[in-house]
Amino acid sequence: MVGIFAHWFAGTAQDARLLDSRKLERRTRTHVRLGRVAQRLRLVRREDRETWRRLMSAFFERFDLLITPVLATDPISAEPWSQRSWIANAYAAARFAPFTAAWNFAACPAAAVPAGILASGMPTSIQLIAPAGGEQLILSVARQLESMRPWTRHAR
Repeated sequence: MVGIFAHWFAGTAQDARLLDSRKLERRTRTHVRLGRVAQRLRLVRREDRETWRRLMSAFFERFDLLITPVLATDPISAEPWSQRSWIANAYAAARFAPFTAAWNFAACPAAAVPAGILASGMPTSIQLIAPAGGEQLILSVARQLESMRPWTRHAR
């Protein structure tokens, strides 16, 4: 788990390296600082990702495809998030969308596909995840799902 967060922080630090940090929002500067700390402490290690990939490979030896929700909750309120602290933003993001990071970290192919409408009226989706090289399977299953339940092409 530390590896996932260290890579997340360090990725932001890497992306921001050529930017004027004074022009970044306070929460982004905090994220960049955490990334630089993770890099300095050598918390960003290739072997963490490789270990996670091996674990996921073991899972995919038994299963062809994993299906998860994309989001854990209804959409969070549209507040002035840029005025809130980094921890408030990180916590909200982790609670709202916890299901995708692990698969991104493992570099597994994945796709979010429509899965209907919630009782609240909000559209929802599922994530299809396959082992490395499984893009064809994901697209095939997504096509089957769409043919069984056509996706709305615009908001209602």
